[in-house]
Amino acid sequence: MTAEISGYCSVLEAPPGTDVRVMVSTTANQFRLGLAKASASGGTDELSHALEPVGGVDEQILAGKVQHCRAGSYGWVDAIVTPAGTDTLTISAVIWPTLADLGRSQTVIELTAEGLMFALELSPEGWLRAVAGASGDDRTIVTAGQLHSRYWYLVEATLDAKTGTLRATTLPIDSPVPGDAQVDATVPLDHAVMLPTELAMTLAGRRSADGLRRVNADGFYNGKIDTPLLRVGSVEPSLAAQRLPHTDIDDEGSVIARWNLGADPAGVTFADASGHGYHGEFVNAPMRAVTGYRWKGDCLDFNFDAVNYRAVYFHDDDLEDASWECSAVVSLPADLSSGMYAVTLSCDGAEDHIPVFVVPAVGAPRAKVAFLTPTFTYLAYANGRLADEVDYEGSGLTNRTVVLCERERQVRQHLEYGSSTYDLHTDGSGVCYSSHLRPVLTMRNDHRSAIQDAPRHFAADLALTTWLDSLGAGYDVLTDHGLHARGYDEIKDYTVLITGSHPEYWSSRMLDAAEEYKAAGGSIMYLGANGFYWVTSASKDRPHLIEIRRGTSAIRSWESDPGELYHSQSGEMGSLWRYRGRSPNKLVGIGMTSQGWDTKAPGFARTEHAMDPRAKFIFNGIDDELIGDFGLVMGGASGDELDRADPALGTPRHALTVATSEPHSKYYLLATEEMRLPTPMITGENNPKVRSDITFLQTPAGGAVFSVGSITWAGSLAYNNFDNNVARMTENVLRDFLHRNVEK
Repeated sequence: MTAEISGYCSVLEAPPGTDVRVMVSTTANQFRLGLAKASASGGTDELSHALEPVGGVDEQILAGKVQHCRAGSYGWVDAIVTPAGTDTLTISAVIWPTLADLGRSQTVIELTAEGLMFALELSPEGWLRAVAGASGDDRTIVTAGQLHSRYWYLVEATLDAKTGTLRATTLPIDSPVPGDAQVDATVPLDHAVMLPTELAMTLAGRRSADGLRRVNADGFYNGKIDTPLLRVGSVEPSLAAQRLPHTDIDDEGSVIARWNLGADPAGVTFADASGHGYHGEFVNAPMRAVTGYRWKGDCLDFNFDAVNYRAVYFHDDDLEDASWECSAVVSLPADLSSGMYAVTLSCDGAEDHIPVFVVPAVGAPRAKVAFLTPTFTYLAYANGRLADEVDYEGSGLTNRTVVLCERERQVRQHLEYGSSTYDLHTDGSGVCYSSHLRPVLTMRNDHRSAIQDAPRHFAADLALTTWLDSLGAGYDVLTDHGLHARGYDEIKDYTVLITGSHPEYWSSRMLDAAEEYKAAGGSIMYLGANGFYWVTSASKDRPHLIEIRRGTSAIRSWESDPGELYHSQSGEMGSLWRYRGRSPNKLVGIGMTSQGWDTKAPGFARTEHAMDPRAKFIFNGIDDELIGDFGLVMGGASGDELDRADPALGTPRHALTVATSEPHSKYYLLATEEMRLPTPMITGENNPKVRSDITFLQTPAGGAVFSVGSITWAGSLAYNNFDNNVARMTENVLRDFLHRNVEK
């Protein structure tokens, strides 16, 4: 039986002379670990990849072990002290379960101490249960009211050691089910219980029996929790409605802790609003900046409505950090050139190769060219299962056969590695966060996208850096993460900035930096499409985490719920940059217009602007009228997702469209945001907007922008080992741009 091996690194980018920690899980007893430079090239059939070991880095032989991802989000509070003489405790919260009848127990709130467990939970059938006992089967359970998914309920439980009883209360708040009303139930305890003086509290999960700060997977809750509360003493069941968290509580002195889960939505902590200081911590990034039970649509921005955004949304498949033990440390040589590298893992017929983007050291000399690796996009698509979510063939979206590569199959075998921001959680809601602290199997050089049956994203972008190597052009590799963290300073010293093939996800700080770079005379080569599209946030204190909110009109696999379009990490409105007045057309001359997948992508035909004196250099040495009617990805240079020029969307009036794509097939559809009314005029056969444009524009400060409008451009660039008219055109532009603004 072939062994399995996978891993991830502590960082995505690292400068030479630093150490990178590597986390590995394998079923083999031992494995080999090395460092290699990654590349991609090809003849006339397909793009092939290579890994060249880095000299001076010795291969390590290490002991293997299996490591497990602990998916599922929850909250935790340690060391809650109860007042002396406490003999009765009450816990409560307002909840919005999304899988009420999941078929297993779901813990809403649990209090634990040595010899005691007291919890509110949902039964497998969706009934509220209060549970109390010492351990194991020595428990008392009382059931009170059945809950329905996606409605708000006040739930409450009282453990009374003095009278020896356990009570549960369910109060529907917005249930439309006839007859739904408050339900109370009380039962005697099966065994005597002594309340301890110190407790630990867990939200949305059940504490692990080993006592560590983690929970059992079978206890995770799916849904929202709003304002959980812990108090001393019993309460009158008939007054449950008066105990909703927004009302005043007469006996405030009985409150031990009242948690505002909505405070500091960009952080990992939640606050105790009682003033007693029992603050908590979230694990695995539950969804923040979500509406609570009082929200009625009056305000759509949590920044201006602290009262109605006190909830948090938990999922049993959230994953921020796999938390594997470090298996090895790779020391990057001090003289290692900037580039695309991979930590290589191998054992018993299995292998993995984890990307490491080696960036220039602080203060080191810079090359004239920077290749900006679209790492935000890689994370947005990380471990994506779009071929499962969308029936491409059955819906008439393609005439291709959808083919799952080995990496795609591995993704489906290891759902515990977490999802992409295109996937859905267990409860059907959209995944809005993505992290690189886990194995990202789609970010591998041997990954092939199912719909294209060809390299995409990282595997395709390797063709761009390999092309630069083939020219002998000195360049530095940068990342979206670095540009977001350091802004304009990250790119200001470069003469030319080259994008990847699909730089779709950009933050406001990245856009600010690119605009400042362009205004200062820097030149941009946008060698892809569907770029600068989705508003993206990255955590200041957790740089491994990005955030997406989807809404309004855009191509999307899920949509943010009402009131939840604003990002928890940055506080800004999500959706497309064009709806924020920052369309891609303004920056690079073109913007998203269509997507499609058929068996033969077309090339580009020259336009009259090709002979404009400002642009003639682009075609030096090219006699062909058609550009890129060949390629190693979908067979042509204008394929997959497409961008077009449009002055109405911000394309500068002086921009030249030097080539435009040959007609596309019916499988290329107009982007959703381009349609005002329902219309059959949406395909490449009947709508002139379904096209991609190659544009060139000069900037006032002496720089220029060249944009190609197609994701498959990189596949055509590599065709015939970079000996073709796409490669010649791209080289013409690069060499011109390097001398366009000598001050850069």
